[in-house]
Amino acid sequence: MHTDTAPLITYIVINHNTESLTLNCVDSIIKNSVSGYEIIVFDNGSREDNTRKLKARKDIVFLSSGRNLGFARACNRAFEMSSGEFICFINSDAELKTGVGGLIDFLRMNGKAAAAGAVLLNSDGSEQNSFGKTPCFTTEIFNKSLLKMFLGESFGGKAGRKTEPFEVESLVGAFMVVKRAVFEELRGFDEAYFFFFEESDFFLRVRRAGYGIFMFPAVKVVHLQGSTAGTRLLRSRAEYYLSRYKYFRKNYGYFGELALKICFSVLLLCRTAVYTVGNIITGFLIGSLRNKLVLAGYLLVWHLTGLKRNWGLKYG
Repeated sequence: MHTDTAPLITYIVINHNTESLTLNCVDSIIKNSVSGYEIIVFDNGSREDNTRKLKARKDIVFLSSGRNLGFARACNRAFEMSSGEFICFINSDAELKTGVGGLIDFLRMNGKAAAAGAVLLNSDGSEQNSFGKTPCFTTEIFNKSLLKMFLGESFGGKAGRKTEPFEVESLVGAFMVVKRAVFEELRGFDEAYFFFFEESDFFLRVRRAGYGIFMFPAVKVVHLQGSTAGTRLLRSRAEYYLSRYKYFRKNYGYFGELALKICFSVLLLCRTAVYTVGNIITGFLIGSLRNKLVLAGYLLVWHLTGLKRNWGLKYG
C-alpha cells in the first residue's frame, strides 16, 4: 500500500509459477505508475520455490489461494481485497513502459467509458494485437488475415499510427484498466471460465450494459505473449477451445455452440490430413510441420472422444 487513503489505482497480477516474470512486472509498475497505488499479487497455486521472493516484498500485497483457481476466479478474489478507484489487470508476463496518468484522466472525464487498454508490444518493439472484435461465428471460423483484408480497420487489432483514444469492441486481457464501479456492477469476470475468454465475455457484458471500451495508444506495455501458458501448449490449446465453447453456449445458445464444434471438428480433420501429407513428403524432417501435426492431431482426437475436461489445463 502506498497511501494512507484509498489508492487511486490497484494493479492486480496473477502469479502461477511465473515468479521471475511477476517480479519484473511489479518493478515496471513501480517505475511507471502514478502516485497513490497498490499492487496485489495473487498466487494461484504455485510451487513453494516460486513464491519466496514475492513473499519477501514489502511493497506489494501478496495473497495466495493454495491451489489453481483459474484466471477469472483469481482476479475476482484479488479484486475483493482491492480498494482502488480504478483496477488494472496486468499479466505477469507484461511490463509497463509508460505512465498511466493520462489513461486514468481519460476514464474519469468520460462517463461512458468503462475500461481502456494499452498498445501491446513484442520485446523487439513491434506491435501485437491489442484489441479486437467481439467473438462471433465469423471471427472464430474464418482466417484472421482474410478478415483483416476484407474488413480492414473495422476488424482491428493494432493501433498503428493512432495517437488519440478510440473506441473498440474488446481488449486483449494482458493489460486493461477498469472502473471499479463498473466491475462491481457487472460482478466481475464469469468464473465459469478457467482460462481464456473471460475478458471477451466481460467486455461483451460491458457493451450490453451501455458502456464503452477504449484503446489509449499513449500507454505502452511489453507483453511476452504466451509465456504463462506456452510450456503446456497442447493442454493450453484444448483449454482455449473449452472456453470458446462455453462462451458460445452462454452468448449464442446450444445450437451456436454445436455449429461451432462441428465446424472445428471438420477443420481439424482437414488440417491433420494436410499436415500428415506434408510430413510424409518432407520425411518428417521439418520441426514446425511436425509440431503442427501433433497439435492438430491432439485436438482432433480430443474432439472425437468427447472433449474431455482433463485434456485441458489442470485445476488446483
